[in-house]
Amino acid sequence: MSRAPSDRAVPSPRRSTMGPGSLADNAAVAIVGDNRPDVAREALSIARSESRSRPVLLVDLLGEGSDLDRLFADDDPHGVSDAARYGVSLSRVARPVPNADSLFVVSGGAETPLADDVLSNHLWGSWADQCRKAGALLVVAAPGDLPSIGMALDQLEGMVMIGDALPPRTQAPLLGRVTVPRAPAARPAARR
Repeated sequence: MSRAPSDRAVPSPRRSTMGPGSLADNAAVAIVGDNRPDVAREALSIARSESRSRPVLLVDLLGEGSDLDRLFADDDPHGVSDAARYGVSLSRVARPVPNADSLFVVSGGAETPLADDVLSNHLWGSWADQCRKAGALLVVAAPGDLPSIGMALDQLEGMVMIGDALPPRTQAPLLGRVTVPRAPAARPAARR
């Protein structure tokens, strides 16, 4: 089935330490960084690319109002926080992405997903196992500046860092890094 042009990943002016197919052996990875718009863009790019060969579940942990939240918002508030706190099923919180047959997104939920009880919940390991058994990929877009993010990352198979942020404390291995160029700082006007 052909895909609409809008389903193609938007190219970004970035350099990556990840080679083609470097996520092929993984079923659950986090895309992590301090600049949330960069994390959202790169997580979506990776998810779209991987969804060409297998189902992908993109989970938004970037918080309310994130770029992913705005892009995929709908009337159903259920998401990660609802799955962790109230047992809402993965099939209920995952929504298909238009024009992307194998890409699904999970929003943060009705309450913040950035709380310790959500990040430490066993659902991360459960979702990773479900994706592994289904031949799918779980991609978690996560802020790197959150002290407790490691609790969720510890249940995944690895992480890709975005930008020059330091990796959070976690047992998850670093799978690669995507550097995002920044515009040079404006030079002060020369004095005459």
